[in-house]
Amino acid sequence: MEPIQGNVSIDAQNIMPIIKKWLYSDKDIFIREVVSNGCDAITKLRMVDSAAAQGCSIHVEVDKAARELRFIDDGVGMTEDEVKTNINQVAFSGAKSFMEEYAKNEDKENSGIIGHFGLGFYCTKSEDLAKEWAVSSLRNGFANRYTLDTEYLNILNLNSPDYTILNWIAVLVEHRLFSIKTPVARRAKCYLIDHFSVNVNAYDLITGYRADDSYFDYAESFLNNGISVEQLARAMRLGKLGEQIVIKSQFAFSRLHYEGFDVAEKEKYYVLRKARDDEANQLYLDMLEEENDGLYIQDIMRGGVLNDDPRIPRNLSE
Repeated sequence: MEPIQGNVSIDAQNIMPIIKKWLYSDKDIFIREVVSNGCDAITKLRMVDSAAAQGCSIHVEVDKAARELRFIDDGVGMTEDEVKTNINQVAFSGAKSFMEEYAKNEDKENSGIIGHFGLGFYCTKSEDLAKEWAVSSLRNGFANRYTLDTEYLNILNLNSPDYTILNWIAVLVEHRLFSIKTPVARRAKCYLIDHFSVNVNAYDLITGYRADDSYFDYAESFLNNGISVEQLARAMRLGKLGEQIVIKSQFAFSRLHYEGFDVAEKEKYYVLRKARDDEANQLYLDMLEEENDGLYIQDIMRGGVLNDDPRIPRNLSE
């Protein structure tokens, strides 16, 4: 490819927060940015071709001899025009630009791009679950071990009796990618965020029920008035995915200590992961065959149901 000459421009609105907050206070900020770009690439691929995005991941390789860090993802790449646009503009948000263009062309509401929403450090207390999350059908993975000093941390536990299943799903629909295709789902999303959402950015650490791709389907079914809130609460327990912990603040990160890692073999842990998912899907289908006179999202919106209603299931912990 022949060298191309051009001009470099700077997005002043985006560059100033980086300079003020990160450039001099965190020398490793580039790692966060590169990983964020990889996550965005995978999320973009999921939005345009969900089947192709199955098993996508980000890998970090350390080559001490060459003094290199390599960040490898299998999300979408960039066209020649996108390279010119992104490389020539400092602090340009390609993720934001993609979302704006996608919103024009697709009847979907999205908030799943990390460049727009921000990063958290996702982990679990279960070693086996961590290894299942780490592998794909094609690759082995690595499960890192950490200790975390939680003293003085402001912790949000969405699985405590103080919160309901609707608090959990409100946070999910506000911050994760969902395909909102029907009027009832659009109204449901707005109602849940307005009446049940929790300001997760006010906390150092969040504990909540974990959901993967299949469980997003259950949540979408609830938004579309397909299952009741009681069925939703039952569905989220299927497969026993357990709790996930999300570290949000810089203060919480500073109290995280790396202890080592274990290799997760795809031959073992992908099989376990798929079996868990298949079992959950079968149990979900069996549940749908049962008669149910429960509370649906249409009932919740029409009745102005709020968080103190005793019909809404609380405390998702087993």
